[in-house]
This record gives sequence, C-alpha cells and structure tokens, in this order.
Amino acid sequence: MKTDHSRTRWILTTSTLLLLMGTTFLRAALIWNADFESYDTSSGSAALLVNSTGATDTFTSTSSNNLTSVAIDVRAASPTYTNLHGNALYTSGTNTTGAAASASIRVFQSNIASLAAGAGALVVGFDLWNTGVMDTAPNEARTSTGRYGNTINSSSIALSKTYHFTIVINRTGSNITLGDAASTSLATDTVATYWSDGTTTSIAQLGTGGSATGFITGFGIGESLSTLGNNLSLTTWYDNFGVWNSLGDTVNGVSVLSLAPGTIVPEPSTNLLMLAAAFALSLCFRRSWKSRSSQ
Repeated sequence: MKTDHSRTRWILTTSTLLLLMGTTFLRAALIWNADFESYDTSSGSAALLVNSTGATDTFTSTSSNNLTSVAIDVRAASPTYTNLHGNALYTSGTNTTGAAASASIRVFQSNIASLAAGAGALVVGFDLWNTGVMDTAPNEARTSTGRYGNTINSSSIALSKTYHFTIVINRTGSNITLGDAASTSLATDTVATYWSDGTTTSIAQLGTGGSATGFITGFGIGESLSTLGNNLSLTTWYDNFGVWNSLGDTVNGVSVLSLAPGTIVPEPSTNLLMLAAAFALSLCFRRSWKSRSSQ
C-alpha cells in the first residue's frame, strides 16, 4: 500500500500546532513583564519610562525619601551582578542630610489589570541585586483606594548576590500554599513576599500584612533602611519582572511561585508568533495534501 507522506506531514504539523497552543495557553496568565531590553543603552543609561499606560517595560511612578543624587534609570548590567542579563533597572540615592537617617527608594506599577476580592491571585516575580544590607523590603499591593502592605518584610538580609523575589497577593477567597521552603499557607486578602538564591527556595522569614481592600491594580517594590549613615547610598539593580494572574502558571516548566534568579520571562507575543507560523504551515501542508488527493 502506498504511503501518503503529505497526509503524514499534515498530521505531524497539526500535532505541533496543538502543542504550541497548549504552551501558549499555559503562559497566557502573564499580564505584564519588564526585562528592559526595549531601552537603548548603547550610549549610557536611559531614563525609565514612567507613565500611566501599564505597558511592558514601564512603571507608573517612583519615590525616594531622605536621598539626594537620586538615579532611577535603565543601564547595561555589569557581569559582576550574576544572573542579570542585558539591561537592568538601576536605583540609587545618597543620604546628605548631615546625620544618619531613615531612607527609601521605590518604583511602582499600579495600572495593570485589576483584581477584585475572590477573583484569584497576582504573582509578582523579579530579580534583585543590592550593594549592602536591606533593612526592609517594602513590597506591597497597590489598590484602587491607595497602597496596601507597607513594609511586608521586616528582617534584615545581606544581599551579596542576585536573589529572585516573589510577591503573592491572595484574592482567591481561601488559603493558598506558597512556593517557599516551608510551603507556607497564605490567608485570603493578604500579601506575602519571599526570596530565593536558586538553591534554597526561601532564605529569610516570610512576612504578611493585614487585609487588602479595594481592587488590586499592581504592586510597589523597593528597599529602605531605618538608619542610613550620612553620605552613604542605597543602590539596587532589578531585572526579569513578571506578573501573573494564575497560581498555576509556569516558566520553562517551573512554577512562577518558585523561580530561580536569572529566569527570563518569555513575552506572550513570542508565543503568538510561533502559533501563527505553525498555523500557516499547517494550512500549507493541508492544501498540498488535498491537491495531491484530487490528482
């Protein structure tokens, strides 16, 4: 019996198409990301795009306290900072008050798709490299009525290398299990953040806040020190941001609750282009098979 190779090719291509569709749907929960590769840093640092669009690689606002010579921009990351690839977000400021003082520097993205109570969860992931000791990590949920979760983590940590931070905003209506080493249970309407060095899933105590109110519209991140010495600086690098609205989403087969430093978040547009190409290829093979069948 003669083998119909055209039909075989069409079946294989259709199977590939279905596989790509499955991959696309698995990653469809990615609703915002920033790897800063859209910025041109060939001639030096580039100003961070700050606007209200909620677009990829942009933030809605920034803030600093008791700092001068503040820089919040995008720069080519030095190879010294392990797991930071290409461009990264750089924040820095110096205490010139003349005495030791509390200090902070933050960035916010508060214009992504809103999340009402009972509607699910938001997972925010990003890489961070810090030049000193972070006294508090003011990771917070941004809501339609203001901010929530000021100073989620309160334990000091020396960030001698790049860590991956995960913020989970639980609006599911029930407790959920986090991806830290202890598989901690997070109550509904609360926020938690933890971090990983790529080997240990969680390396510091987990902090949670009280009840979050209003629609969740994004997040705020940054660092602060309760006492920063005069003429000393806060300097931090950030990279590989991703925000997901599904606890079950994965990146390269790894849960978004347990990503390691240096994980590059794929853009949905890449998956859509692959899907379109596979679909077009499938149509070509199908037409070829029909044409040969009719001969």
